[in-house]
Amino acid sequence: MIIESTPTSHDLEQVAKMGVQLNNLDLAIKALEKAIALSSAFNPELTMNLAMAYATQGQRRKALETLNASDSILTQYPSIALLKADLLDALGQYQIALDTLTMIEDAAPAKLPLPDQPSESVTKSPLLYAIDFSLPSYYVRLGQLHLALGASDAAETYFERALTVNPADHKARLALMECHTLRLAFNTALKTAKSDWTYLKPQDANDLACLQAEINLYKDQIDLAEKAMKNVPAEITSNPRVLAIKSRMESLLGNQDHARELLDQSLDTFQENFDPMPSSSAKDALRKAMNLTAIAEAALALKDLPLAVDLYSRTTDHELNHPLFAWRYSVALMEAAEAQRLAEALSITAHAPGLSVVSNENHAQFTHCLETLEPVLSQEDWLCLKARGLAAFEGEWQFELNIDPCLNDPESAAAVILSSNDELTVRRTLEAHSENAQVLQAFGIYALRHGKPDGVQMAEKALQLDPANPANHALLAFLNKDEPEQALKSLRTALQFWPEEAEWHALAADLELQIGLPESASEHIAFALKSDPDNAKFWQKSAEIKLKQNDLEQARGDLEKSINYQSADVSSWMQLADVNRRMGNVSEAISNVKNAEKLDPDNKSIAIKEAQFLLDQNEYSQAAKKAIEILEQDKNDDDARIILAQ
Repeated sequence: MIIESTPTSHDLEQVAKMGVQLNNLDLAIKALEKAIALSSAFNPELTMNLAMAYATQGQRRKALETLNASDSILTQYPSIALLKADLLDALGQYQIALDTLTMIEDAAPAKLPLPDQPSESVTKSPLLYAIDFSLPSYYVRLGQLHLALGASDAAETYFERALTVNPADHKARLALMECHTLRLAFNTALKTAKSDWTYLKPQDANDLACLQAEINLYKDQIDLAEKAMKNVPAEITSNPRVLAIKSRMESLLGNQDHARELLDQSLDTFQENFDPMPSSSAKDALRKAMNLTAIAEAALALKDLPLAVDLYSRTTDHELNHPLFAWRYSVALMEAAEAQRLAEALSITAHAPGLSVVSNENHAQFTHCLETLEPVLSQEDWLCLKARGLAAFEGEWQFELNIDPCLNDPESAAAVILSSNDELTVRRTLEAHSENAQVLQAFGIYALRHGKPDGVQMAEKALQLDPANPANHALLAFLNKDEPEQALKSLRTALQFWPEEAEWHALAADLELQIGLPESASEHIAFALKSDPDNAKFWQKSAEIKLKQNDLEQARGDLEKSINYQSADVSSWMQLADVNRRMGNVSEAISNVKNAEKLDPDNKSIAIKEAQFLLDQNEYSQAAKKAIEILEQDKNDDDARIILAQ
């Protein structure tokens, strides 16, 4: 028809419809392009159809060019503005999309149809039938874009406006519920959810069930969370948010292994479903952020703090304007920093979050989150969060900060004790929670740092309350170091839980050496070196054990490795000098001592050692010269006098 006749614009429009029905979008696009070219005036239906055809083929930029109409046209035909905003939204251009919709705000109520008045252009076009051009959907779009830009107050206004126009609009109700949740208005969100949800698409129904469950978990109401999860649609079989919430609940019930399995599955499905997301729309971005938050919360429940911090670090700056994300991210950052400080106190490495969690970058992120939360949290909660976070990142409790806001719960009280150097503060806090294992553990660490005699008693009490905590066993070992056999008993138990902890193996080797068990000590230091072969202290300890076993050759090799990793260690050079002297390598021993003297030129004992070695090698003039140098500094040095006399 196009080839053999002169078609009208109407004819070409019919050809375009046929092309769509035959799934031949190339034909439809050609027909629509010609139809528009033949039209004597602006035709909104043809323009929207062509734009949608381009968009369906993935040509969103070309679709936007097609909709690049004047402000007056967009105001006259607001459906075009909605379609243009949708395309911009899908490209992640939230501000431009919002500006486009805001421009038609005055015209929209009169020109956009109500829910029971479908748009004429939609009924005519198979390309547009799936798009909602109603007035409530317009307000929902505005709300979602405001939310994506971090403006939850404005978003709430538009979601409520949509519900005013159509109280049965489930999309608006769910969006409003999410908005309240992002603002930490949990009770208001749950109240919003109390409605007859007559029909929801499976994905929206899943979002609703998950949101209700998460709110109840934040409120520590696990029974209600479990009840909400029963409303997850049966066809939703492998959803990262569902799996993450289930993992979180399993953790709370003490089923750590199953919780870890579910968390791993959640991560896998998240990467499959969200990492390659083709759309960046505000709604999809929020759904992705909520899934990410659910997984991060599951990681937090399992105390996988590095993972939780990593997941929350993927949130955008706009998303961190929402109190929910800022709150949970700040908690993850704070708990990770606190865990790292505890790990440092107990020489935990394999099970520590790592030094990266107390980085300046994380500290800055924590501060940014605090700024978002100050107007939202209660003053007491905000002050405690601030104090704990600063203490964790700085390494000690800031003296000017009041501890009272942190005395209400054991976890915060433990954080106070762990970071405080003030005994009155520590004992006051301990008294408030003297039957809590975490608080008792924190006091044990305080006692370890400050040599308090009641640390052992508190650590033993913590073990009675939490006997499966390896850190408590290790703490008791550190506190009992002056009683090697008792300390070894605790340390061996700790290593049964966490055999990967290299520093604990090194301590066990030291304790066993003290009680005359060099063979067992050798096994422990070998394990420590296997875990951390670049650790100079471990090689030094290994050399000490070899010396006890009279294995001079191996001891020398271990000391040389120790020096290789830490060449500025004076004691290693001096030990190597002693070993070389015992092996008859006096010249090497003298060279070792000279290296030590370069590092610590004011150490008189090193100079005496060098003079003695020179004397042993019959280098009398050099020995005498060294002795005289020592006596010039201290004329009463008996060792130097003896060497000079010899």
